[in-house]
Amino acid sequence: MRGLTSLVCWWLYYASFQSLDLALASTLTFTTSLFVVALAPFVLGERIDVKRGVVTILGFTGVILASGANGFAIERGVLLGLASAFAAAILIFQNRVLARTEHTATILFWIALVASIGTLPGAITSGTSISITDGVLLMTAGTLGTIGMLCTVEAYRFGEVSALAPFPYVRILFALTAGYFLFAETASSRELIGAVIIVACGLMAYENRKPAPR
Repeated sequence: MRGLTSLVCWWLYYASFQSLDLALASTLTFTTSLFVVALAPFVLGERIDVKRGVVTILGFTGVILASGANGFAIERGVLLGLASAFAAAILIFQNRVLARTEHTATILFWIALVASIGTLPGAITSGTSISITDGVLLMTAGTLGTIGMLCTVEAYRFGEVSALAPFPYVRILFALTAGYFLFAETASSRELIGAVIIVACGLMAYENRKPAPR
């Protein structure tokens, strides 16, 4: 189930990046922490105080603002991004449950196995010839992703979770910069304001969460 959730999460993640500009797609990934707070009472039986409830509502208000939604019309890419963030929140709960009984290597093995099996049919049926440039980009992405995961694991090995929590939000700065220089994308004022609201609320929601009892 953990592997299947990862497969769905990643598919939605890449689909949202195909439909949206880099900054907005990256911004939507930060709503995962808001989904975690909203789902915690139902999944883990945790209580949500008034402050966390208000922060969560404000966070999703930032999503509406950043997405440029007009009335009930929401772009398909935004829905894909939110669905990916929701699936990522489910992953967090699954990790918490599995970590009680399973070794990290076991969890990662099953994620890789299920994801590989799940993507193989699509890779075979829709496979196309890859140019040298695309091949280099794919290998670079895989290498950087691996390095990023290793650095993340090492960071949490030596640093406190609460101290490291804000660092993923720096990604929005890289997304804005890369989107501007590589793809000539300029974030609108609504996207920027919405991003600030989402990041601020995500941080406050995380900081207000009490550590789980051991």
